[in-house]
Amino acid sequence: MHLVCLSLHHMKIPYANFEQFRFKEPSEFYNLSNLKECVLIQTGTRVEVYVLIADKEKVDSLLLLFSKNVLEKDLFEIYFDRDAVVHLFRLVGSIESRVLGETYIPMQVEAAFRLAKEKSAVGGYMDLLFNSAIQVSKRVRLETKIEGSIAIKDMAVKYILEELPTLKGKTVVLLGTGLAGRKVAKALLKHDPELIIVNRNYDLGVRTAEEIGGTAVRYEQLGEVLSEADVLICATLASHYRVTPNMITSLNRSSPLLIVDVSPFGNVDPAVVTLPNVILKDGELRKAIEENMELERAEVSKVEKIIEEEIEHLNDLLREKQLTPIKYIYFFALALAGFW
Repeated sequence: MHLVCLSLHHMKIPYANFEQFRFKEPSEFYNLSNLKECVLIQTGTRVEVYVLIADKEKVDSLLLLFSKNVLEKDLFEIYFDRDAVVHLFRLVGSIESRVLGETYIPMQVEAAFRLAKEKSAVGGYMDLLFNSAIQVSKRVRLETKIEGSIAIKDMAVKYILEELPTLKGKTVVLLGTGLAGRKVAKALLKHDPELIIVNRNYDLGVRTAEEIGGTAVRYEQLGEVLSEADVLICATLASHYRVTPNMITSLNRSSPLLIVDVSPFGNVDPAVVTLPNVILKDGELRKAIEENMELERAEVSKVEKIIEEEIEHLNDLLREKQLTPIKYIYFFALALAGFW
């Protein structure tokens, strides 16, 4: 048996094309696949599946589940065995994506694992693998500063309260669910605004609302909620501007809108400041975000050490549990031979 991970990131293709590879509902994947041990992970920027397969030739049939009967093999990164484990652990350790330190992917990995268990798609090996991944995520949060150490949250809250000393009765929109944005929104809640969370992945928006408070709405309602909002916190993880002059102009607003951009790569077009009734706060905040990213990069080696330790611990668990049926013998043979 082999562990295989098929991974597709939206940076590989235009986002509209990427959407075609996503299942509308993860349950659809489990209904179609009939795979005995598998976990599907879908975020706003990636689609991944972890599967135990009898031989590597089965990969093409797995790819067809995503690509609508057209084999798009070159678009997917394909990891086998130890490489698949390392990739998963780097993912939950927040060092595999462009945005170091973000916690939304570990959250979604845990949610995906729970759903796979509900769908009876998790056996002994996947259970050990994903619980080990969750342990990696916990250790990384506790033992490293991969989330950065500069208080972006405090700076952003200060800027907002300078412009709007009273938030009671005001509407704050959190666009995206990046870590810094979640922290800012949570800190603002003590000032009693109405908090609305908008994310392309509605399920993640709902989970964020449960985590910090507020109400999640679907991405299609963004224009509606921004038309009445007083504050927009941009916390997306996109590689392009998500808030543009055209977008703001289309709202036909007559009252001021305060925009605070805490997204890692700057997802608010600076040209929005040329519009009437728009106040954009970035400047020193953008400089602090960039400094934080430097600090996070310095922590990568610590995360990698944790990953190696947890791979060794996983090996120990595989030996100890002596998993059955016979399909697991392959993994024990690798572990005992020192390949894991």
